[in-house]
Amino acid sequence: MKNFFDCLEILGVMPKVAFDLSLTRPDFLDMGLVYEVVTLPLSIKSAGTTIDSMQIASGGSYYQWSGYLYKTTFPITGIEFELEDIFKIIQARVPTDQVRETEVDAYVMAIGGDFLMERMRVCRRLWDAGIKVQPL
Repeated sequence: MKNFFDCLEILGVMPKVAFDLSLTRPDFLDMGLVYEVVTLPLSIKSAGTTIDSMQIASGGSYYQWSGYLYKTTFPITGIEFELEDIFKIIQARVPTDQVRETEVDAYVMAIGGDFLMERMRVCRRLWDAGIKVQPL
């Protein structure tokens, strides 16, 4: 936790971070840090709209979960992004006359590493199945 707080201080975001110990749940005793990324209420002048506070990401560290998937255990850290809510914020910031309509069912992306070929294979399989995907 000390490293985490040091990183927050270095990045200058400590005043924007709130800690809520109620996020932990007793059924996940093997969990480490649990986190949520929540926006403050936004007033977007260009669109004349106000967006309430919303959760845009969450995740945590799981010490023993890999044992459910593999024969050995090792720590796992995960994050989930709420893309629909993130897109609501982006759409509110972009004037409606600048919005391009696209028809996409899913986005294929990789975080970390160079997985270009793997992403392309996944896209190809989805395209062949009639699913409209966009690689990111």
